[in-house]
Amino acid sequence: MSTPETDAAATQALELQAGFFRPPNLFRLLPQDCPEELAPTMAALQGELWHHAKGQVDRPLLLPVRLEGDVFTVWYACAASECQLRALEAELKAFIGPTYAWFRLPEDGRFDADRHAQPLLRRGGLRHFVMWTQGPEQDGRLLHKWRMYRDLLERRPAIVARIPKSFDALRADFDRALLARDERAAHLALSAMRDRFGISAENRLYLEIRLFAGLEHWDRIAGHRLLSTLTKLNLPQETYGDVLEGLYMADVFPFEQGAPLDRVLEEFKGNLLERAYPLFRTRRQSQRPAVLKAFVLFELLQPSPQAEVVNLLLQQLPGGAWGALEAQVRQAVTHLQTPVDPASDAWQAYEHEQFDRATDLLWPLPDSVDVLRALIRCVDESRNLQRAQALKERIEAAPPPVQADVEARCPKTWPRVRELARLAPADQMTWAQRMAWHPNLGESIDAYVDRWKEWARVAEVDELLREQDFGTEAANLLEQLALEYPAVFGRIAPLWHEVFVARAEPRPQCKPVYAALLETLRLPGTFSDVDLRLVRDVLKHLVQAGLTAPEYAKTLEDIGLVFEQVRSPHHMRWALDVCDVLAMEACPEPAARLRLLTATTVAGQEFASRIGELEIAMLLMLAQEAGIDLALPQRVTAPGSSAGRQSAEVGTIGIYTLDEAAGRRAVQILQSTYGPIDVRLNSDSVCTPQLKALVQRSAIFVFAWKTSKHAAYYCIKAASRPDQPLEMAQGAGTSSMVDAVAQFMAKRASQAS
Repeated sequence: MSTPETDAAATQALELQAGFFRPPNLFRLLPQDCPEELAPTMAALQGELWHHAKGQVDRPLLLPVRLEGDVFTVWYACAASECQLRALEAELKAFIGPTYAWFRLPEDGRFDADRHAQPLLRRGGLRHFVMWTQGPEQDGRLLHKWRMYRDLLERRPAIVARIPKSFDALRADFDRALLARDERAAHLALSAMRDRFGISAENRLYLEIRLFAGLEHWDRIAGHRLLSTLTKLNLPQETYGDVLEGLYMADVFPFEQGAPLDRVLEEFKGNLLERAYPLFRTRRQSQRPAVLKAFVLFELLQPSPQAEVVNLLLQQLPGGAWGALEAQVRQAVTHLQTPVDPASDAWQAYEHEQFDRATDLLWPLPDSVDVLRALIRCVDESRNLQRAQALKERIEAAPPPVQADVEARCPKTWPRVRELARLAPADQMTWAQRMAWHPNLGESIDAYVDRWKEWARVAEVDELLREQDFGTEAANLLEQLALEYPAVFGRIAPLWHEVFVARAEPRPQCKPVYAALLETLRLPGTFSDVDLRLVRDVLKHLVQAGLTAPEYAKTLEDIGLVFEQVRSPHHMRWALDVCDVLAMEACPEPAARLRLLTATTVAGQEFASRIGELEIAMLLMLAQEAGIDLALPQRVTAPGSSAGRQSAEVGTIGIYTLDEAAGRRAVQILQSTYGPIDVRLNSDSVCTPQLKALVQRSAIFVFAWKTSKHAAYYCIKAASRPDQPLEMAQGAGTSSMVDAVAQFMAKRASQAS
């Protein structure tokens, strides 16, 4: 039935088709108007073009372009949304595969056809990716596969999928995507939150900042067009920490590596403080090292810096937080003069609305109505639970006339401070108890999640493990949340992963937590690409923590069940990643590992024509290591795409990673794929002449950030040339480094052609 929406969509579709099938494109909308060799292609596409012309966007669309003088056809596989495009791309790469077509991302800019097609597709509201074929025979084979794929779509029954129905579920997907370093999935979740729930411009801005912080794109926070507006807003605690951490990491942290303290203070004042002075009213309980260090430098720049304030901040920083600057900062504190009039400094800080600083300086002053009122306002602004509890006890112990006067003159702020005090954790609580949700104390779900968000970014697992049986208690808590409070668990689970996996080295005491995280990832019964990446990361931690033979066999049996559920060409890369992780770690039960690898190689043989060259190289390497005789069919090769010729033209490729085993395997795969490619590996933990020399002579440098140090990154950045590509490997294993090089090689090949 016709509706205004479908009528508008039909008009847009007709305009797109009319513009698409006109010169310089040799294809025409009607087969009889095409050149003879192109007519069969358009005849085969008439049904789906007619469906699209009616304004229907429930099925994918294939649009061909052939330009005068070209010997190849460029195919634009189109979908109506990013989510549909992502599914279409995955399915076509698996269903058609490199045997029947070659694939290219549209942003590579390889074909002249893009200048004709891409503006029309954008105006028509279609997302796309690109395939290309050469010659009538290959055109016909691709078209045959496409028609088969379309027929299967028509017959495909409804499948079970985990579709987030609430804003909280989408926000959890967003957080999981950031943990997996999947920027595209994070953008999809962000778009879904915006489209389905109509989030305000302000909240979209906060989520955008979280996206940049989660991916450690500090420069994008520091250069944000709305930064001056952000610094003046009453930001949520998470956004506040993201903004100040981003500014510090972009503007100040690079100078910590070798500059004297005076230079660091100068850069802090000129680059950060002048742009973000309002952020220093209070740090909102943030314990992030970058935030604490920013407040230390802020205090050192005061007209009368206070040693007590600096020491309170330094006590909250982990050891070695300043790196090479540590000794200079400590020495600067010892040289601070005792204030002549501490009360004057305290009241000056209060008048300037430096609430954290004012709290520290007002606290030692004797009780008076003015002092207690000022402290109430400071604590109300900072939302510091421990200070609120201490202030409540202090006011209750004050003389009754003072107490009554304070309560009368603070009718709004004093009740809020008492409420904060009620939420303060008891001193005798264990860490496992502090991690729990306390609805009996009036803690809301939002307050609990907010508390976890900040804590997850500063928690030190080694400190938690000082408590006896912490791992078991934490695992029990996680399972309790999953079973009894699923709404809370859905929002909190990504933060558990951040604390125990993303930010921490494997610990044997945490094995119960890793096992619980793995089980909760399997619990829904469906797996997105992001879920599978998190499964791989948890598995790596679990294996490195040390498993007994029965534990190892049971864990790999569970992973095998996951693979059976997702078994497809699209997920072969994940299965190979898992086998690669297991190949590099201790194996207490070789038979279990061999069973999983055998299942993977069997699938690889089955899907050999539909997976890429790098997957084939990885599969052959793993099979050879295990002594498996693997025969694969001959593959078609793209004309003019000789890997050996590409590698000879590239020059030296440098890779930096502290995971030397994964680095060596990446070199092996690259050399087996690209022939005589010159790949050099460096694993120096600090800035060395050898590292600098490798950077300077490399055509491209790959930085495996998950297994590297900040000091090495800034060393590499300083030594690199302005025109030198610096690729950030998105994962922690072999394939992430291989992918970074492969993407660079593909871009070079595109530019060369």
